[in-house]
Amino acid sequence: MSRERSGEIEMARPRTPKFAKRLHRMEVQLNDPEKAEIAARADALGLPVAAYMRSVVLGSEPPSRRAGVDAEAVAALNRVGSNLNQIAKVGNKSGTLTAVQIKALGALHAQIARTAAKIGDALA
Repeated sequence: MSRERSGEIEMARPRTPKFAKRLHRMEVQLNDPEKAEIAARADALGLPVAAYMRSVVLGSEPPSRRAGVDAEAVAALNRVGSNLNQIAKVGNKSGTLTAVQIKALGALHAQIARTAAKIGDALA
């Protein structure tokens, strides 16, 4: 998403709706074998433990891991996109990039976001 401000383009992350934010924590006591089993199941699916537990407790089937898609690659792609956004923001503030360059960076950032989403969907 971008906003134009006096000839400059400012990149902005879309806001997460309040209802979608996870504001509450719950605790559960486990013994060592239970904790290890849950961690192993989450790892087998390529999920964080919290995401695995949320899907199981809420009654949805945890997503299966897709062959050929590496979660580390998704994370790396997200880091690149984040860095690209930071570069665009600095260039915008310092005035070292033209509006055309900033627009191109924004388009590249959007492309990276779409690619990351497709990879993420393949993991789900």
